[in-house]
Amino acid sequence: MIKRLIPFMLALLLCGCGETAPEPPTAEETAAIMGELCSPYEAEDLGWSETGDCLLTETGAEQNFTLVYTDAAAFADGLAAQVEADLAARLEEATLASELCEAGAYRPEVLEAAWTEALGLRQAADYMTSQSFTLRLSRGEEGWRVENAPEIPRLADALAAEEAKLAHIVPPRKIYQLEPTATVGPVPAGEYLVTDDPAEIDALLQRSEAQALLNGRSTVWDSLRERKEGTQLYAYLDETILALVWQEMDVPATLTFAEVFIAHPSQLIRKLADDTYGSQRLIVPTEFARQTNAVLLTDGDFYQLRGGHGINVWQGQIQQANGQYADSCFFDRDGNMVFAYAGKLTDQAAVEAFVAEHELWSGISFGPVMVDGGVNVCPPTYPIGDYLGELARCALGQVDELHYLVTTTDYFFSVTDLADVLIGRGVQAAYNIDGGQSSAIILMGEQRNPNIFHDERAQSDCIFFASALPEE
Repeated sequence: MIKRLIPFMLALLLCGCGETAPEPPTAEETAAIMGELCSPYEAEDLGWSETGDCLLTETGAEQNFTLVYTDAAAFADGLAAQVEADLAARLEEATLASELCEAGAYRPEVLEAAWTEALGLRQAADYMTSQSFTLRLSRGEEGWRVENAPEIPRLADALAAEEAKLAHIVPPRKIYQLEPTATVGPVPAGEYLVTDDPAEIDALLQRSEAQALLNGRSTVWDSLRERKEGTQLYAYLDETILALVWQEMDVPATLTFAEVFIAHPSQLIRKLADDTYGSQRLIVPTEFARQTNAVLLTDGDFYQLRGGHGINVWQGQIQQANGQYADSCFFDRDGNMVFAYAGKLTDQAAVEAFVAEHELWSGISFGPVMVDGGVNVCPPTYPIGDYLGELARCALGQVDELHYLVTTTDYFFSVTDLADVLIGRGVQAAYNIDGGQSSAIILMGEQRNPNIFHDERAQSDCIFFASALPEE
């Protein structure tokens, strides 16, 4: 209180000496000064009002104000997370991930649209805050000078910092899948490559679609490995499946490899003639491929010739339960190969318990099991097929999650020798399926492995890998 009286006492003394007492700035002057100070914040909807009168001080004058403005931190906080959630929802609704994403990132225009929408959903009025501010002025030769200015967080700066987080948002992988009971896939609409240049295959593997499917894993395919002279390389790629086919020599045999990565277990399908277990109809592999729109197809177990040996499961239902003499191979709902060795499951109850415990969806019975846990487990003898001979072979192997290797040989290979080849390529699980003239690797409707009699053999079933991209 004493300090506030001093200016007035000085004014009285000056008056007594014949001098005019100084006047505080007028309301118009302080308003003009405050307006100038707040002009950079007009876009952020800053408001202010005077509180009380302007008072003289020992060094100048002071005017109290109340400032009302958007709380920048509160308004911007969580916007990036909101945008990310919105983008994920848009991706889920999109027919193709490429509509929103490119090269492993959201398209710039998609990010901008989601950011703009998120801003529009927030009302600045809901984030208003207020604070008191005392404007301090000093008198100079040219008039009143500002000694301080309000420090108000810039909303634009807060938004820029939050928007910068969008650059680090990695799009979640869009999961496509087929109906569990599907026996036909969509018509493949991805890139199909036929070449004799391994560099083209390596370039394809660098594409964002391939990198998403690989998910940091290596391929069995190796451009440095010697191929069979005069043969071509084949590849198919879309967002849901990558398939590579090539041939190598193991004199005098030709080995044909088909490597497949799929995005979802539903893309690994067993197809029966007429979609009916027990049908007497037989179909050649290329016709199976045409019927199913298969990207890659191989033979099955030709169960009609197996004499009832083994355990057969189709679409989760047990069709045959005779595990006394044959090894059986199943696929669970995660796409993993699961084995039951001969003599392990010998009655219906044991089979039912095994199928339920492992959530098995399909299963074939030919065999034997060739590789289990990366180890050659081929038995010394086996009752089904010409097991010990050096014949044309066909094996289905799994390298790791949703990553498979189908391999055929045209001649001069025993099952156990082929198992060693597969182990050398990183296969962890492998099963011998119907070979000889039945051996087939069909890519995009064409047989890509040598056929020992130069003619396809009609069969009762097949296994194929389908695209899961929706048809436009």
